[in-house]
Amino acid sequence: MDMTLINVPAMEKATKMNAIRSLAMSSFNCLISVLICTQTEAKLYKAFIFDSNASK
Repeated sequence: MDMTLINVPAMEKATKMNAIRSLAMSSFNCLISVLICTQTEAKLYKAFIFDSNASK
């Protein structure tokens, strides 16, 4: 991500990084909400939330 923000002033860079972080958290929260509303099996929670996978 730093490559795309090289020529951006520090304050603007911090604002953009904060927006990106916020969007990432919102998308993760949306995924969690969908899983909670649609899935009942514990193995699906484990696979999507608790298993760490570097390729994700």
